[in-house]
Amino acid sequence: LPMYVPLPNRNVMLADIMIRDMLATNSGRVYTDRQKISVEEVVGRQNLPLLAQVGLTGKTRIPAEYIAPIKVFKDSVLAGYKDGVMPIFFSTTVRHELIQDYAPALLQEGLTYRFVRIPDGPIQRPLPALDVERTYRLFTDEFQMTSILDPKVRKEEQTRGLFVNYGLAIQAITDALVAMGQPQKAYDFVKVIDQFEMDAEVRGIFLRDLYVVALEAGIQADAARYAEELKTLGYSAQQLQRLPVEYYMRLGVVHLGQGELTLAEQILQKAYNHATREYPDPFHRLVTYYVEIGDTAKASQLVAEWDSRYPGDPLTFQMYLNYLNKPRAALEVLDRIIRDYPDEPELLQVRDSLKSAYNL
Repeated sequence: LPMYVPLPNRNVMLADIMIRDMLATNSGRVYTDRQKISVEEVVGRQNLPLLAQVGLTGKTRIPAEYIAPIKVFKDSVLAGYKDGVMPIFFSTTVRHELIQDYAPALLQEGLTYRFVRIPDGPIQRPLPALDVERTYRLFTDEFQMTSILDPKVRKEEQTRGLFVNYGLAIQAITDALVAMGQPQKAYDFVKVIDQFEMDAEVRGIFLRDLYVVALEAGIQADAARYAEELKTLGYSAQQLQRLPVEYYMRLGVVHLGQGELTLAEQILQKAYNHATREYPDPFHRLVTYYVEIGDTAKASQLVAEWDSRYPGDPLTFQMYLNYLNKPRAALEVLDRIIRDYPDEPELLQVRDSLKSAYNL
């Protein structure tokens, strides 16, 4: 079947038209014939054979809003959306590009995203929200997974793929529980992933989080077992040491995407406490977080603290120049770097270019 409706300037996914039809129905939209447009008029006669495969003809008329730019559709239709008309769920396996425009209205429950009325006011959340309590209850009380975890039951490839879907949903809840300060509950919940049948590469991804959450919960024996398996996958002692910090950086980014700014900052601060000149990633991530939310004052304060802690660090120069738009402060850092490396003519060229570009 064709996946899209070819328009003169862009392609519209057929799945998107179907989604809009469901949303318009729940919003109480009733279209007159004047508000509709013929398929032939939209796609051109030459493309009609493609659409015939899905039962569309040149005379078929669809609401013009179904192919309008997404902002036009959202502003016109979703303001009247009602949750109780017809529950609309999307599988968490749906391609992200099909639902990303609706992220503020999506609430993850188990292995589905439920469409809810978009809250009034500015929405900063580019990712679906997560119903922690309901999803936790679904996995602990309703999804028994008895047969799929039985090693005596043969699983075909499609069934084995469910392990990844289950694992991603379980990990999302685990991350939320860790962020809420409940690592023991989180580990009791997530450790079932250890029984999932996955190929080595995919298992290694989940194994990293199992290791970190076991450490957070104080389950040293399990953490040691996961660490040994990670070593067989090529992880060094230094990489293992950094896994908890990387976990918190990822967790902070997730909460930022869900619009939970206070929690994101707290988590990224925890990662930042482990930042060093040799391992500046947590510092870089926290600065970019402040820049992304528009808090340049905190970003500048953090960079100034880093500059005091590690004078002449090239990363500080980059932060002042590329992230904070403070060329004069960047120049001061560059001067210290030049004093440390006086025999590097490239540094002098950078300084001259900087002074010329910003009239310093």
